[in-house]
Amino acid sequence: MAIFELQSKDEYREAVIKNSSLFLGRGQEGECFLGKDNYIYKVFKMTAKPSLTAEAIITSDQVYSPNFVFPNQVYTCNGEIIGTQTNYVNLVDKFSSFEDLEDKFIKAVFDFSRELARLTSKGFIAIDFGDNFIFDGEALYNIDTTNHAFDYEGKFSTDYLLAWNFTGLIKGLRKTLGEDVTPNIDNAFNILTDKYINNSLDNFVSDEPSGLKM
Repeated sequence: MAIFELQSKDEYREAVIKNSSLFLGRGQEGECFLGKDNYIYKVFKMTAKPSLTAEAIITSDQVYSPNFVFPNQVYTCNGEIIGTQTNYVNLVDKFSSFEDLEDKFIKAVFDFSRELARLTSKGFIAIDFGDNFIFDGEALYNIDTTNHAFDYEGKFSTDYLLAWNFTGLIKGLRKTLGEDVTPNIDNAFNILTDKYINNSLDNFVSDEPSGLKM
């Protein structure tokens, strides 16, 4: 696992800014920059992830996924997570008509769903999808993946995790799309609901797994 212990958070932030070509935005957890090396660097706030250890973060050298952008590197200072490096994913041209991309988006959602089901069969738990999705016009990606985990102890059944993960996926996509949820996209969500949630309801409860948040 690529964990790098650094001497100072301020020095890390200054180095990221110096070697960045674009500031991408600021959120509740921190700031994101596009580096000159074409990687995304995130600078966490000091209190962003106080209960999460670097060892708990799924990294790309541990799990390969064509749809989940897991960090390549994790940066720490005094054992605290201060940043990550991830691959850059292109966002669909904002001037493109979403109606023209509807068919491609629906295909991307189903492709993403197959990957999510594959990971779920191995115990993957999507703890917080939120609205952390990027569509590049062909494929759908989940970014900001540091909260996700694996059920290594086998506490939950696959049916339970399928229902949990797909409930979070559909909820997150609806939040991301907002008014762009067309009837055809809504139908795709209903298909996924029937396949991965309704068929697992006997094993799914409304209460979240202990310690998890969606």
